[in-house]
Amino acid sequence: MHMKALGRMARGFTLLEVLVALIILSIGLLGVGALTLNSMKANDSSAMNTQAAILANSIVDNMRANKAIATTAPSAYAIAIGAPAPTPGSTCAAANCSAAGLAQEDLCTWKTALANTSTLPSGDGGISVVIGGAGPGGDLTTVTVTVVWDDSRGISAFTSSSSSGSGTAASASPGCGTGSGTTVTTLTNGCPSTIPNCGSLKLETIL
Repeated sequence: MHMKALGRMARGFTLLEVLVALIILSIGLLGVGALTLNSMKANDSSAMNTQAAILANSIVDNMRANKAIATTAPSAYAIAIGAPAPTPGSTCAAANCSAAGLAQEDLCTWKTALANTSTLPSGDGGISVVIGGAGPGGDLTTVTVTVVWDDSRGISAFTSSSSSGSGTAASASPGCGTGSGTTVTTLTNGCPSTIPNCGSLKLETIL
């Protein structure tokens, strides 16, 4: 009788050990799942940063190809974040256009690409051009391209869910319009106030 009781107790302890092991395994799997999710969010943020770099370099390449007007004050490529690009009078690919017209088309294409939500959520950008402010003879042109976007997914990978960016919906680049490049968006630390979790990239170069 005593041996039977000991056998039942042994089986009870074995079941308890299995339950404890299952609990530990479940907690471990939840941790692995959370790490995988955060890794995916961080990768998404990295991909958007890469896209921003590509777009920033593309407009700089366009400026170098149209250097005469890009380096003539006031530069036809200077435009603020939140400002729509002037609509070009004609499509330069279909007909000959002036250097100023080409600059307008470059800006239109760039702002439209920034507004593409599949590339950059709430994307926008601005270009600052300083002519004659660099170089030994003061004859070089310094260009600063800033690209901003809503990086809520990436930020939420490193912060709590309560601060993952459920604030005011951000507005994307206005693209092409009738604007003249004047500032229409309030900036805080280089980011529009309409983007609660702003990601930004700044490219500075000399033409």
